Amino acid sequence: MKEQFVKWMPVLALACFVAAVFMIAGGHYWPGIIFIGAGASPFTIRRLSEDERQTALDLAWIVFSEYESPDYTAEETEEFRKCLHDEAYLSGLHYYGAFDGEKLIGEIAIRPDRKHICFFFVDGRYHRRGIGTRMFQSLLEDYPDETITLNSSPYGRPFYKAIGFVPTDEEKTVNGIRFTPMKYEGKLRRRGRNV
Repeated sequence: MKEQFVKWMPVLALACFVAAVFMIAGGHYWPGIIFIGAGASPFTIRRLSEDERQTALDLAWIVFSEYESPDYTAEETEEFRKCLHDEAYLSGLHYYGAFDGEKLIGEIAIRPDRKHICFFFVDGRYHRRGIGTRMFQSLLEDYPDETITLNSSPYGRPFYKAIGFVPTDEEKTVNGIRFTPMKYEGKLRRRGRNV
């Protein structure tokens, strides 16, 4: 046993040294990924162009089908699918996306006049990596100190609570879609200083 430990000691020492160097440099280590600099991300987050809208809507449908539709009836699922093709509903939305290289892996769509998030989805293979949180933080850069609302699915409610949204009413069903209305108060409002 002692011989095995001695054999692996140089490898362990090197791993500890590399981890220490990154931590001193302000980095973070996550299994398989090294983030250089506080808050750095290997993913790109930016506002989407009109040409990228359909890709975002396709991603919304894929993620909804896998993670959210199990909580809904067939009629509720069909109602969501219809909204993805309703130009009147989609008109005027601003889309933000997260990319892994060239691949869209997450998206948020907000109605800017009402500060209401209509879509918020992350590809399931990228869940629990902070991508949704970082997309929301990017959106907040364009809406600082604003109250932002959304209607949360049962699946999304724990995530939205974790990033600071609070329910404003009980769960309800409108046009066949079940949701809980929620809001996020901008940082100055949360401190009690309405702007």
